[in-house]
Amino acid sequence: MKPKVVILGNSGFIGAALEKDLKGKGEIRVEGFNSSALDLSLKESSENLAKILNKETILFILSRSRKKQNKIDGFQHNILIDQSIARCLEKTPIKKCLYFSSISVYGEAVTNSEIKENTPVDPSTLYGITKYAGEKLLQITAQKAGFPLLVLRCCKIFGPKNSDIISYGPDQFINTISKNSQLALFGDGEEKRDYLFIKDLIGIVKQLAFGEEKGVLNLASGNSYSFKEIALLLRKITNKGFNEICRERLIPVVHQRFIVEKLLKVCPGFVFTDFEKGLQETWNHISTRTPFN
Repeated sequence: MKPKVVILGNSGFIGAALEKDLKGKGEIRVEGFNSSALDLSLKESSENLAKILNKETILFILSRSRKKQNKIDGFQHNILIDQSIARCLEKTPIKKCLYFSSISVYGEAVTNSEIKENTPVDPSTLYGITKYAGEKLLQITAQKAGFPLLVLRCCKIFGPKNSDIISYGPDQFINTISKNSQLALFGDGEEKRDYLFIKDLIGIVKQLAFGEEKGVLNLASGNSYSFKEIALLLRKITNKGFNEICRERLIPVVHQRFIVEKLLKVCPGFVFTDFEKGLQETWNHISTRTPFN
Protein backbone atom coordinates (compact mmCIF):
# COMPACT_ATOMS: atom_id res chain seq x y z
CA MET A 1 0.00 0.00 0.00
CA LYS A 2 1.25 3.48 -0.85
CA PRO A 3 2.20 5.74 2.06
CA LYS A 4 -0.56 8.21 2.96
CA VAL A 5 0.11 11.88 3.70
CA VAL A 6 -2.56 14.28 4.97
CA ILE A 7 -1.73 17.99 4.75
CA LEU A 8 -3.71 20.38 6.94
CA GLY A 9 -3.25 23.85 5.47
CA ASN A 10 -2.70 22.99 1.81
CA SER A 11 -3.66 26.44 0.48
CA GLY A 12 -0.73 28.22 2.11
CA PHE A 13 2.65 28.72 0.48
CA ILE A 14 4.42 25.77 2.12
CA GLY A 15 1.43 23.42 2.19
CA ALA A 16 0.62 23.97 -1.49
CA ALA A 17 4.24 23.43 -2.52
CA LEU A 18 4.51 20.21 -0.52
CA GLU A 19 1.23 18.88 -1.85
CA LYS A 20 2.19 19.56 -5.47
CA ASP A 21 5.57 17.90 -5.10
CA LEU A 22 4.31 14.81 -3.28
CA LYS A 23 1.42 14.29 -5.68
CA GLY A 24 3.75 14.70 -8.64
CA LYS A 25 5.72 11.63 -7.64
CA GLY A 26 2.69 9.36 -7.92
CA GLU A 27 4.12 7.09 -5.24
CA ILE A 28 2.28 8.63 -2.29
CA ARG A 29 -1.40 9.05 -1.51
CA VAL A 30 -1.84 12.71 -0.67
CA GLU A 31 -4.92 14.46 0.71
CA GLY A 32 -4.86 18.19 1.36
CA PHE A 33 -7.34 20.31 3.30
CA ASN A 34 -7.86 24.02 3.92
CA SER A 35 -10.34 25.89 6.10
CA SER A 36 -13.01 25.80 3.40
CA ALA A 37 -13.00 22.01 3.34
CA LEU A 38 -12.28 21.48 7.05
CA ASP A 39 -12.67 24.36 9.49
CA LEU A 40 -10.46 23.22 12.35
CA SER A 41 -11.49 26.14 14.55
CA LEU A 42 -14.84 24.39 15.11
CA LYS A 43 -15.05 21.85 17.92
CA GLU A 44 -16.89 19.31 15.77
CA SER A 45 -14.04 19.31 13.26
CA SER A 46 -12.17 16.80 15.46
CA GLU A 47 -14.64 14.08 14.50
CA ASN A 48 -14.44 15.02 10.82
CA LEU A 49 -10.65 14.91 10.90
CA ALA A 50 -10.72 11.48 12.56
CA LYS A 51 -12.56 10.09 9.52
CA ILE A 52 -9.66 11.16 7.28
CA LEU A 53 -6.83 9.71 9.36
CA ASN A 54 -5.71 6.14 9.98
CA LYS A 55 -2.75 4.31 11.49
CA GLU A 56 -0.81 4.60 8.20
CA THR A 57 -1.17 8.39 7.97
CA ILE A 58 1.73 10.82 8.10
CA LEU A 59 0.11 14.09 9.18
CA PHE A 60 1.51 17.51 8.22
CA ILE A 61 0.09 20.34 10.37
CA LEU A 62 0.43 23.72 8.65
CA SER A 63 -3.03 25.11 9.45
CA ARG A 64 -3.13 28.66 10.73
CA SER A 65 -5.55 31.51 11.02
CA ARG A 66 -6.02 33.81 8.04
CA LYS A 67 -6.61 36.62 10.51
CA LYS A 68 -3.72 38.86 11.50
CA GLN A 69 -1.29 36.63 13.38
CA ASN A 70 -0.37 39.16 16.05
CA LYS A 71 -3.91 40.25 16.84
CA ILE A 72 -6.02 38.72 19.60
CA ASP A 73 -8.51 37.17 17.15
CA GLY A 74 -5.73 35.49 15.19
CA PHE A 75 -4.18 34.24 18.42
CA GLN A 76 -7.45 32.73 19.60
CA HIS A 77 -8.18 31.17 16.20
CA ASN A 78 -4.79 29.44 16.07
CA ILE A 79 -5.26 28.02 19.57
CA LEU A 80 -8.66 26.61 18.58
CA ILE A 81 -7.17 24.96 15.49
CA ASP A 82 -4.45 23.19 17.48
CA GLN A 83 -6.97 22.16 20.15
CA SER A 84 -9.18 20.47 17.54
CA ILE A 85 -6.24 18.58 16.06
CA ALA A 86 -5.00 17.45 19.48
CA ARG A 87 -8.49 16.37 20.51
CA CYS A 88 -8.65 14.18 17.42
CA LEU A 89 -5.18 12.70 17.82
CA GLU A 90 -5.85 11.68 21.41
CA LYS A 91 -8.19 9.00 20.07
CA THR A 92 -7.08 8.43 16.47
CA PRO A 93 -3.92 6.39 15.79
CA ILE A 94 -1.54 7.76 13.12
CA LYS A 95 1.90 6.77 11.89
CA LYS A 96 3.67 10.09 12.41
CA CYS A 97 2.99 13.81 12.84
CA LEU A 98 4.99 16.79 11.59
CA TYR A 99 4.05 20.07 13.27
CA PHE A 100 5.30 23.13 11.39
CA SER A 101 6.26 25.66 14.04
CA SER A 102 8.38 28.80 13.72
CA ILE A 103 11.68 30.24 14.88
CA SER A 104 9.48 32.96 16.42
CA VAL A 105 9.38 30.77 19.54
CA TYR A 106 12.95 31.93 20.30
CA GLY A 107 11.85 35.56 20.35
CA GLU A 108 12.38 38.39 17.92
CA ALA A 109 13.74 41.13 20.16
CA VAL A 110 17.21 39.86 21.15
CA THR A 111 20.30 39.26 19.00
CA ASN A 112 21.51 35.64 18.99
CA SER A 113 24.14 34.34 16.60
CA GLU A 114 24.14 30.74 17.86
CA ILE A 115 20.51 29.59 17.92
CA LYS A 116 20.18 25.82 18.39
CA GLU A 117 17.32 23.49 19.23
CA ASN A 118 18.19 23.72 22.92
CA THR A 119 18.22 27.53 22.93
CA PRO A 120 15.64 28.67 25.54
CA VAL A 121 12.34 29.73 24.02
CA ASP A 122 11.14 33.26 24.71
CA PRO A 123 8.42 34.26 22.22
CA SER A 124 7.88 38.01 22.02
CA THR A 125 4.83 38.04 19.69
CA LEU A 126 1.36 36.51 19.88
CA TYR A 127 2.21 34.42 16.81
CA GLY A 128 5.30 33.02 18.53
CA ILE A 129 3.29 32.25 21.66
CA THR A 130 0.65 30.33 19.69
CA LYS A 131 3.32 28.32 17.90
CA TYR A 132 5.00 27.33 21.15
CA ALA A 133 1.63 26.53 22.73
CA GLY A 134 0.88 24.32 19.71
CA GLU A 135 4.21 22.56 20.12
CA LYS A 136 3.57 21.78 23.78
CA LEU A 137 -0.02 20.70 23.18
CA LEU A 138 1.02 18.27 20.43
CA GLN A 139 3.98 16.98 22.47
CA ILE A 140 1.71 16.13 25.40
CA THR A 141 -0.83 14.55 23.04
CA ALA A 142 1.86 12.51 21.25
CA GLN A 143 3.20 11.23 24.55
CA LYS A 144 -0.27 10.13 25.69
CA ALA A 145 -1.34 8.63 22.36
CA GLY A 146 2.03 7.11 21.47
CA PHE A 147 2.70 8.50 17.99
CA PRO A 148 6.05 10.00 16.84
CA LEU A 149 6.02 13.80 16.65
CA LEU A 150 8.53 15.98 14.82
CA VAL A 151 8.34 19.72 15.51
CA LEU A 152 9.88 21.77 12.71
CA ARG A 153 10.82 25.31 13.71
CA CYS A 154 11.01 27.01 10.32
CA CYS A 155 12.88 30.19 9.53
CA LYS A 156 11.39 32.48 6.89
CA ILE A 157 10.77 30.51 3.70
CA PHE A 158 11.05 32.28 0.34
CA GLY A 159 10.56 31.40 -3.28
CA PRO A 160 8.18 31.44 -6.25
CA LYS A 161 4.44 31.40 -5.62
CA ASN A 162 4.69 32.91 -2.15
CA SER A 163 1.63 35.12 -1.74
CA ASP A 164 2.83 36.40 1.64
CA ILE A 165 4.38 39.44 0.03
CA ILE A 166 3.51 41.73 2.94
CA SER A 167 6.24 40.06 5.01
CA TYR A 168 9.45 42.10 5.07
CA GLY A 169 12.12 40.22 3.13
CA PRO A 170 13.06 38.69 -0.26
CA ASP A 171 9.59 37.97 -1.64
CA GLN A 172 8.25 41.40 -0.72
CA PHE A 173 11.34 43.09 -2.17
CA ILE A 174 11.08 41.20 -5.46
CA ASN A 175 7.36 41.93 -5.75
CA THR A 176 7.73 45.68 -5.18
CA ILE A 177 10.69 45.90 -7.56
CA SER A 178 8.66 44.11 -10.23
CA LYS A 179 5.51 46.18 -9.72
CA ASN A 180 6.73 49.59 -8.57
CA SER A 181 10.47 49.67 -9.28
CA GLN A 182 11.19 50.33 -5.64
CA LEU A 183 12.42 48.62 -2.48
CA ALA A 184 11.92 49.88 1.06
CA LEU A 185 14.36 49.24 3.91
CA PHE A 186 13.94 50.04 7.58
CA GLY A 187 16.91 52.12 8.62
CA ASP A 188 20.04 50.90 6.84
CA GLY A 189 18.71 47.35 6.54
CA GLU A 190 21.64 46.03 8.54
CA GLU A 191 19.84 43.36 10.60
CA LYS A 192 20.60 39.80 9.55
CA ARG A 193 18.15 36.92 9.10
CA ASP A 194 18.23 33.33 7.84
CA TYR A 195 16.11 32.37 4.81
CA LEU A 196 15.38 28.91 3.42
CA PHE A 197 14.47 28.38 -0.24
CA ILE A 198 11.17 26.55 -0.77
CA LYS A 199 12.81 23.79 -2.81
CA ASP A 200 15.18 23.09 0.07
CA LEU A 201 12.35 22.91 2.57
CA ILE A 202 10.53 20.39 0.37
CA GLY A 203 13.64 18.25 0.02
CA ILE A 204 14.31 18.28 3.75
CA VAL A 205 10.72 17.57 4.76
CA LYS A 206 10.46 14.60 2.40
CA GLN A 207 13.50 13.02 4.05
CA LEU A 208 12.20 13.67 7.54
CA ALA A 209 8.60 12.61 6.95
CA PHE A 210 9.51 9.07 5.95
CA GLY A 211 12.42 8.69 8.36
CA GLU A 212 12.65 7.94 12.07
CA GLU A 213 13.51 11.45 13.29
CA LYS A 214 11.33 12.95 16.04
CA GLY A 215 11.65 15.69 18.61
CA VAL A 216 12.47 19.32 17.70
CA LEU A 217 14.42 20.47 14.67
CA ASN A 218 15.24 23.93 13.34
CA LEU A 219 14.79 24.33 9.58
CA ALA A 220 17.26 27.00 8.49
CA SER A 221 20.24 27.27 6.15
CA GLY A 222 22.81 28.34 8.73
CA ASN A 223 23.62 31.46 6.68
CA SER A 224 22.25 34.88 7.54
CA TYR A 225 22.03 37.90 5.24
CA SER A 226 21.21 41.50 5.98
CA PHE A 227 18.32 43.14 4.17
CA LYS A 228 20.84 45.54 2.64
CA GLU A 229 22.80 42.58 1.25
CA ILE A 230 19.60 41.20 -0.25
CA ALA A 231 18.89 44.57 -1.89
CA LEU A 232 22.38 44.61 -3.42
CA LEU A 233 21.95 41.06 -4.75
CA LEU A 234 18.63 42.03 -6.31
CA ARG A 235 20.22 44.97 -8.12
CA LYS A 236 22.56 42.47 -9.73
CA ILE A 237 19.91 39.81 -10.40
CA THR A 238 17.11 41.98 -11.75
CA ASN A 239 19.33 44.16 -13.90
CA LYS A 240 16.66 46.76 -13.32
CA GLY A 241 16.99 50.17 -11.79
CA PHE A 242 14.84 50.71 -8.72
CA ASN A 243 14.50 53.29 -5.99
CA GLU A 244 15.64 52.34 -2.51
CA ILE A 245 13.41 53.95 0.10
CA CYS A 246 14.60 54.42 3.67
CA ARG A 247 11.86 54.05 6.28
CA GLU A 248 12.15 55.04 9.91
CA ARG A 249 13.25 52.15 12.10
CA LEU A 250 10.60 51.38 14.71
CA ILE A 251 12.41 48.63 16.63
CA PRO A 252 16.05 48.03 17.62
CA VAL A 253 18.43 46.18 15.29
CA VAL A 254 18.39 42.42 15.99
CA HIS A 255 20.59 39.80 14.29
CA GLN A 256 19.84 36.07 14.13
CA ARG A 257 21.94 33.12 13.00
CA PHE A 258 21.23 29.39 13.31
CA ILE A 259 23.57 26.50 14.00
CA VAL A 260 22.28 23.68 11.79
CA GLU A 261 24.47 20.79 12.94
CA LYS A 262 21.48 18.69 14.00
CA LEU A 263 19.69 19.24 10.68
CA LEU A 264 22.74 18.20 8.68
CA LYS A 265 23.20 15.17 10.91
CA VAL A 266 19.70 13.85 10.24
CA CYS A 267 19.85 14.86 6.53
CA PRO A 268 23.42 13.82 5.67
CA GLY A 269 24.74 15.08 2.37
CA PHE A 270 21.97 17.66 1.93
CA VAL A 271 23.15 20.65 -0.12
CA PHE A 272 21.33 23.96 0.25
CA THR A 273 20.47 26.01 -2.81
CA ASP A 274 22.81 28.97 -3.22
CA PHE A 275 20.97 32.00 -1.84
CA GLU A 276 21.59 34.10 -4.95
CA LYS A 277 20.31 31.29 -7.17
CA GLY A 278 17.14 31.07 -5.07
CA LEU A 279 16.59 34.80 -5.43
CA GLN A 280 17.17 34.50 -9.19
CA GLU A 281 14.56 31.74 -9.57
CA THR A 282 12.09 33.74 -7.51
CA TRP A 283 12.70 36.86 -9.59
CA ASN A 284 12.31 34.90 -12.84
CA HIS A 285 8.94 33.61 -11.72
CA ILE A 286 7.52 36.84 -10.33
CA SER A 287 8.79 39.09 -13.09
CA THR A 288 7.66 36.85 -15.96
CA ARG A 289 4.97 34.73 -14.26
CA THR A 290 6.58 31.64 -15.76
CA PRO A 291 5.71 28.19 -14.37
CA PHE A 292 7.85 27.03 -11.47
CA ASN A 293 8.75 23.34 -11.39
